[in-house]
Parts: sequence; structure tokens; C-alpha cells
Amino acid sequence: MQIQKLSLQNLDEIKYIFDEQFQQEAWTQKQIIDSFNNSSTSFYGVFQNQTLVSFASILISPDDVNLLHIATLNAYKKNGYARTLLKFLLGLKEHNQTFSLEVKSKNKPAICLYESFGFKTLHIRKRYYKDGDDALCMFLSI
Repeated sequence: MQIQKLSLQNLDEIKYIFDEQFQQEAWTQKQIIDSFNNSSTSFYGVFQNQTLVSFASILISPDDVNLLHIATLNAYKKNGYARTLLKFLLGLKEHNQTFSLEVKSKNKPAICLYESFGFKTLHIRKRYYKDGDDALCMFLSI
């Protein structure tokens, strides 16, 4: 297992994972490219045998690291890839930064993962997602 910063060379792999995991909420290829062109946004991925199996995108500001996405291919789920990637990303946080994210209220595996790292839900955005699900706004400050 290897974690590395991703580039536009990984665009097709990232898009494939987006489509598989986020379906109607998946970013378009243009949105992914635009994110790579934003110096505040970074993508990191976990590789297994040279295959991108999990990725995360983050938006960094002076006071917050916002987890935009984290996803693992279905065939590689429940092997700790997202946990390993999240632990790595938390290591990028600087002293006075919070770490924030939004997650579907029905995504119990993700919520359990975030809570295991100490994330707390501070508020809820009602019917935030296209399917009508609420978004839990979770924060971690250390």
C-alpha cells in the first residue's frame, strides 16, 4: 500500500472512482480538472499493486482543512484504505487548523470512520444532497 499526491495523470482513475462511488453526486471531469487547477485543492491516493484503489480530495485554507471527498473502489472496501488515507490527511493539518467535512446522514460506515477519529457533528444541512439526504457537518479540532 502506497499513498501519494495525485496529478492530472490520474484523472481517468479518479473519475472512475467518483462515478462508482458517488453516482449522481459524482464530479464531472471538468470539475476535477478545475480542482487540480486550484492551488488550495489537493488529491491524494492509495495504490495497491499500481492500481489507484482509494482517493481523497482536500481544500486547505489557513484555518481549516476541508475533506471534499474520500472514496474507495467497491472491490477494495473494508481493507482499511480509507482509514489509512484519512490518518495520513490528518497529519497534514497544521496547529490551529480545524478539519471539516460533510457526509450523507445515511452513510453509516463513513460516519463511524469519522467518529473513530474524534469528529463531531456540529450541524445538519437538511436535504442537502440531490437524493434528498441530509448532510452532517462534522469537525475535528486538536
